[in-house]
Amino acid sequence: MSEEPYDVAREPSPSDPGGGLQQPEKSGSIGAGVAFGVLALWAVYVGAGVGQGPYASSGRFPALSTPFIPIAVYMAVAIVLSIVRRTSRFGAGMLIGMGAFILLDGLCLGILARGGA
Repeated sequence: MSEEPYDVAREPSPSDPGGGLQQPEKSGSIGAGVAFGVLALWAVYVGAGVGQGPYASSGRFPALSTPFIPIAVYMAVAIVLSIVRRTSRFGAGMLIGMGAFILLDGLCLGILARGGA
């Protein structure tokens, strides 16, 4: 009488290929998200700096807030991609890329402030 009298839930054995819980497949690459994030933010900042100069309309309020609109959209997209299971790695990479971009900007501004360039 080796059988149990009632049905007991057991852990699936490693040799049982179909008995375990299957995790949904995650796709995307953190590295690709970081690279995309740094390049996209660099393009936004270089693109926003092109319009500056003596003829730029930088004295008006919309012109001052214009460079922040793409950054807000970028952050919203990165957060949504991080929440969705299929694209969570790419979205996390985008957020890490944003952090790396801010860190690199701070380092460059620190070097320029000290007069090193």
